Amino acid sequence: MLSGSIDRIGDVLGPLGVGSVFVVTDPGIVRCGHAGRMLSLLIDSRASVCGFDAVRENPSKVDVDRCNAALDAAIVDRFGGKEPECVLAIGGGSAIDVAKAAILVRAGGGSIEDYGGVGSVSARVPPLIAVPTTAGTGSEVQSFALISDESTHEKFACGDAAIAPRVALLDAELTLTMPRHVTASTGLDTIGHALEALVTTKGTDVSRRAARDAFVLAAGAFERVLTRAEDLEAREAMLQSSSLAGLAIENSMLGAAHSIANALTAKFEMAHGEAVALALPEVVRFNSVEPVARALYRDAAFHAGFVESSDADDCAIDHLIERVYAWIAHAGIDLLASRLHDHVHVDHVHVRDLAEVASRQWTARFNPRAVDIGAFETILEAMIRART
Repeated sequence: MLSGSIDRIGDVLGPLGVGSVFVVTDPGIVRCGHAGRMLSLLIDSRASVCGFDAVRENPSKVDVDRCNAALDAAIVDRFGGKEPECVLAIGGGSAIDVAKAAILVRAGGGSIEDYGGVGSVSARVPPLIAVPTTAGTGSEVQSFALISDESTHEKFACGDAAIAPRVALLDAELTLTMPRHVTASTGLDTIGHALEALVTTKGTDVSRRAARDAFVLAAGAFERVLTRAEDLEAREAMLQSSSLAGLAIENSMLGAAHSIANALTAKFEMAHGEAVALALPEVVRFNSVEPVARALYRDAAFHAGFVESSDADDCAIDHLIERVYAWIAHAGIDLLASRLHDHVHVDHVHVRDLAEVASRQWTARFNPRAVDIGAFETILEAMIRART
């Protein structure tokens, strides 16, 4: 994980012995000029370059297949009939995840839908360099990719240690071009990652420390990046927070807030980070009944400066939940909560449907307090009551 300018990309390629690079990105990164700048830097480094620039948000098998089709063409047209010596993903989590998924399929064959869960890649794969342009997913330091089912829009995780990025290059200046709503959504996703990875049943002392440190960084920087978009110091803090939370997830996994978020994203096609944010406060409240999770939440609130060491646990949990709700309001996504109310609070059947989808998500099994359909219904109903 390297902090600094993407101007250093030549220094990264040199030790890897890379002469050909396949770039994966999305149309937004092309429009804002980051993709063109990266291509120029790669060419200046004497690399043979080609790429795929059509990754969609919440990518599916379609995106992975299109990426590999573009790579097949590049092998013929640009790379002398050989696989690229490196894949470079520049963009948000979607671009990085598609790059990982494409590598996974090329190594093992078949379809990305065959790779749900942990893979077992035995073939040699090209090194992946990840250059995040958002501060949110943490995909740049993870061995998993999240891919959506094209028909149901439900997300599934696929991964293998072989597809983890060899290098993550963190350049906070790249995040300056994010629109405010993207800064807000990805920032809330980072906060959700930190608070979820902090308390999962799979967590270790190391992963929990990374999650807590990620939360503290985000707590001090999130409102600053929304208030002053040009605050590069705050941008750097959010980018570091995102990667730290990503490292925590690699070992701790996630919990019920992401299970609910995946259900909301599948049904309403809302941005992932916004869906996580809507679920997070009430999931924290639900989990805080569990003693270990309660202590970890309290510790995070204390280190973030929300409470004093003498404050009671109930006070600390309340302050933490109130702060998350305040961030949601500051991010300007309250209208999405109204949208949730309009669609879901029609009758109990709608809540039940969402709860059933949430219960099928892989993250549910790692939540510190056991969750089933009934528990998800309880949380969803609390979300609706809290936001009306």
